[in-house]
Amino acid sequence: MNPVLTKQDFVKRYAQGEFGNRPRTWLTYQDWAFDNLGESKLKRFHIRNRVANGPTWFDINKGDMSTVLSRIASQGVSLESLYFTEMVDHTRNCIQGEVVETPTNLHILYSTARGAGANMRAVLPTANHARGVVAVTILREMLPVQDYDWLRHLLDSYPEHVVEFTTLTCEVGVVPGSKTLFWEVRKY
Repeated sequence: MNPVLTKQDFVKRYAQGEFGNRPRTWLTYQDWAFDNLGESKLKRFHIRNRVANGPTWFDINKGDMSTVLSRIASQGVSLESLYFTEMVDHTRNCIQGEVVETPTNLHILYSTARGAGANMRAVLPTANHARGVVAVTILREMLPVQDYDWLRHLLDSYPEHVVEFTTLTCEVGVVPGSKTLFWEVRKY
C-alpha cells in the first residue's frame, strides 16, 4: 500500500474506507448539512481537522453546529480544512490508543478510560504503554477477533505507520459487526 505522508491524503483515503471501520464521515460542511439538517437521528458530531495536530472539536450538538462553525472561523480556521464525523459515545469505551510496529517490537499507548470527555486527545497524555508480547496480549484480549485481524492487516500493509483506534463495548461505525473504529493511519 502507498504510505500515508500527509493528513490531507489520509482524510481522502479514510473517507473512501481504505483503513477499515470508521464513523459516518462527511468531507464538507455542505455534505454534512445535506445529510443531517432536519429530522436526522444523529444529534452529536465531531469536527476534525485536515491539518496535522490541528484543533478538533468534540461532542457538538447538531443544533449548535452553525454557532460553533462561526466561532471556529473567528479563530482563523478555514472551513475547507475541516471534516465531520459522528460522535462516539465514550461512555462505552473498552480501549483506545495508538499502535506501532517497529522492526523489533509492537508498541501500544492505550487507555481504558470511559465517560464523557474520554476522547483520544484527552486520555493519551496519561495513557499506559506496553510493548512486545504484553502489547499483543492486551490487543488480543480487548479487541474482537475480526477487529484485531484488521489491525494486523493495517500494521502489515502500512509499515512504519501509527494506527489510532477506539474499541467500544457495542457495534459501531460503517462496517457491520465491528466494535473498533480506526481513526488514523500515519507515517511515524
